[in-house]
Amino acid sequence: MVLLKRQRYATALWGVGGMALVALFNYHFRLTSSDYLIQSRNFYGILGVRNSENRNGQLVRTLIDGEVIHGTQLMDPKYRRLPTGYYRIESGIGVSVKFLERSESLHMGVIGLGAGTSASYGSPGDTIRFYEINPETIDVANNYFYYLRDCEAESTVILGDARISLERELIDQGSQQFHILAVDAFSSDAIPVHLLTQEAFSLYWRHLRPDGILAFHVTNSHLDLSVVVRNLAKSSGKQAVLVKVLPDIFSDQGSEWILTTSNETFLNDDRMKEHITEWASDDIDTVLWTDDYSNLFSVLG
Repeated sequence: MVLLKRQRYATALWGVGGMALVALFNYHFRLTSSDYLIQSRNFYGILGVRNSENRNGQLVRTLIDGEVIHGTQLMDPKYRRLPTGYYRIESGIGVSVKFLERSESLHMGVIGLGAGTSASYGSPGDTIRFYEINPETIDVANNYFYYLRDCEAESTVILGDARISLERELIDQGSQQFHILAVDAFSSDAIPVHLLTQEAFSLYWRHLRPDGILAFHVTNSHLDLSVVVRNLAKSSGKQAVLVKVLPDIFSDQGSEWILTTSNETFLNDDRMKEHITEWASDDIDTVLWTDDYSNLFSVLG
C-alpha cells in the first residue's frame, strides 16, 4: 500500500504538470466561447460541455476534459441511447458485450465514467459499476447527458481512485466476478500509471470471471500504450487482441481497444474475428510496468 500511495502521488504530480501548459494556453478562450453549456475547473482538470453538429447534421453533445474528448451523445431522443465515439457498437467494448457468451445477466465494471456512454450497453437485469475519481465528471454525466438516466441496467457510480476502490471491495466484499471490466482512463496526456502496472493487472483479474474480458481503451494522440498492455497480458498468460475502428458519419472519433482474455470461445468466434486488427508488429519490446518502475518515455508515440 505504501508503494501504491507513492506511485499515485507521483502520477498526480505528473498529471498536473502535463495539463498545466495546455490549461493556461486555452483557458481564457474556453471561458469566452459561447458554444459551451458549462465549464468547471478543479484539481483534475477543466471540464467543458458543448453542442455541435456532426456530418449528418445531427445535434451532438460532447464532454471535453482539457483538450480531450471524453464522450459524445446524439441529442435526438430517438438516437440518444446509441453508443457513439470511442464506445460505438464496433468498438472493443461493443464487441465484448455483443460476442461474449454468458448464461446470466451481464455484470460489467468500467473504470472512467466520462459521459457515461458505456451505460448504453446495459439491459434489464444487468448491472454496471462505474469507478470515477473526479466528482465533477459525475455531476456532468448526470446533469448534461442521458446515458445514466436512460440506462436499463442497474448502474452504480463509485467515487474515488478506481484501484483503491477495487482493493477495498476485494477485502470487504470479495471478487466482483465481472464478465467484462473496461479500463478507460488513458486518453489524455495525464496517464494514471498506477492503473497500468503488473499489480493493477493482477487486481483486475481477481475481480473478473476466469472466462471474462479485460478491455483497455488505449486511444491516445501522444502515447502508444499497446506495448505495455500486451506485455501485461503475456506475463499473466492472457491473449491480447486489438480492435481498431475509424471515424464514421456520426462521430469524428476512431478508437483503439485492446481486449485481454483467455476465453478461446470468444477469440475464435468468426463474428469476433472480423473485428480484430492485426498488430503492426509481433516483435514487442519488454516494457513491463510495476508499482516500483514505469517509464512514460518508453511509450512516446
